Amino acid sequence: MRVMTVDESDSWLAKRSLTLERAAARGLDHRLVIPDAYKRFWFGTPQAPADQVSLAHLLAEWFPCRGAFFFVNVVALFEPHQLDAFLFLRRYYGDLRWADEVPGGETPGHLFDDDPRTDQRNVREFLVTMMAFTFEGYFVPNDGAVILWVADEIIDIAAREEAQLSRPREIAQLLDLKVFGDGEKLGA
Repeated sequence: MRVMTVDESDSWLAKRSLTLERAAARGLDHRLVIPDAYKRFWFGTPQAPADQVSLAHLLAEWFPCRGAFFFVNVVALFEPHQLDAFLFLRRYYGDLRWADEVPGGETPGHLFDDDPRTDQRNVREFLVTMMAFTFEGYFVPNDGAVILWVADEIIDIAAREEAQLSRPREIAQLLDLKVFGDGEKLGA
């Protein structure tokens, strides 16, 4: 895994025709703009830790983790030990940066570029951490065809093709998760 700066993250996303909306001021969040053409499906995250682990495992099995990208945009206002849990993987890979305490900092991007099994494990670990602490971030596969947004007790999956949402729908049904939207625009 490689940790990436805002500029590197912006460049990676732009090559996949995705747009990073940079924070306008210190203390605000960067945001990945989800294209209007993408199909959407979003559901609540489970409250029980065992179900959170199951959901992370099932999503990491479905999600194309090899060469994927993770962009964190909200990890503010949490206890230091919670932030340490999030930063553990970054530190494991030798990256100690967490600049200026801006959510996402100057290094919000994470490129999963190890071997497929390691990438899948890392995606799963970040998913569990994001759900447990209600951090916010986006997971994007190398082709940019799917965006998995984890935010405040919801997961919003946006996909170029409707068929890409079949497995997430099955997972939500399997775990009996509350579906908030299927097809319509988030917040509509």
